[in-house]
Amino acid sequence: MKRFLAFLLLAVVFSSCDDGDLSQVSFEFDDSLAVQCGTETDDFFIYKTQDRRALIIQLPEINFPNRISADLSTQPAPLIINGSTVRLIYREYSGDVSQSTICSTVPAANPYVVQEREATEGTITITTTAIKTEPDANGTTAITYYLHTLVFKDLVFDLDDGNKQINEAFTQVTYKTTATPFTPFAGLTGLFSCENDDTFLFKYTGNQALVLDLNNDDAAFLFSGEAGPKTRLISAESKLTRFFFNTDITTLNNDYFCANLTPATPPITDAFKAEDGVENVSGIIEVTSLASDNGFKHTIVLKNVRMVKGTLKVQMGTEYIFGEFETTN
Repeated sequence: MKRFLAFLLLAVVFSSCDDGDLSQVSFEFDDSLAVQCGTETDDFFIYKTQDRRALIIQLPEINFPNRISADLSTQPAPLIINGSTVRLIYREYSGDVSQSTICSTVPAANPYVVQEREATEGTITITTTAIKTEPDANGTTAITYYLHTLVFKDLVFDLDDGNKQINEAFTQVTYKTTATPFTPFAGLTGLFSCENDDTFLFKYTGNQALVLDLNNDDAAFLFSGEAGPKTRLISAESKLTRFFFNTDITTLNNDYFCANLTPATPPITDAFKAEDGVENVSGIIEVTSLASDNGFKHTIVLKNVRMVKGTLKVQMGTEYIFGEFETTN
């Protein structure tokens, strides 16, 4: 009888110290990408679903910039889950979950939420990488999208029975944002200059511009009357830059590029600079000149140019026709 009572007592002790194991849930999800709701609104969040389960991460959209983490001078601090601006919610539904289930402003009658757990503590660290295409027939590459990997640490969930579920290991979540493609400037063969300044040539459309800023000696040689082809290298003094702008309010025009001081609007949102050239290998500016009615028409071709931003590099191809420029006698 004493042995039976001792066994019963031990059973009661162990069952009372299970830390809520019977009410814990698994937060394991597959490797599919997270998707978003409420883009460019205050209601933005990302989520993953698997069968009848959903994992919802609410945080400001500004935390997913198209910037490689390795290129940032200062790494962002981990986001602290606070139950308001940064939230992590786990849900189980009565049926399979779709986008309309999660993103609908008016909750659907079915499936309905049968269980919900929200993290009360923890941090989220986001690391961003860029994905590029393989070179095409001309050797051109492009950035297609950015991957943002979310890593969760020290998560605490309150359970229904008053206990807490602590998750030291948790499913990583990966979210994809689309990269702004480089405008090919198709059909834009003419180049602009400022008051016939042949050292500063540019073309633009929409929210992008391509600017060639030459030193005086390179410009004088490339735009001479000789037929050519004549070549010079991209360098610290003869630069090629692709600019991206926010043109939601103000559009681009020639006055923007020819102003003595760079105007505040439209603001520059991003820029790629051409890598310095190597003789007979890369970063080559090639000009062929033909006589015209007023002087000479020059065709500018860029060869094996690589545009760079931090560690991110994009090939413009074996040959890229920058455009035509006319000088007068």
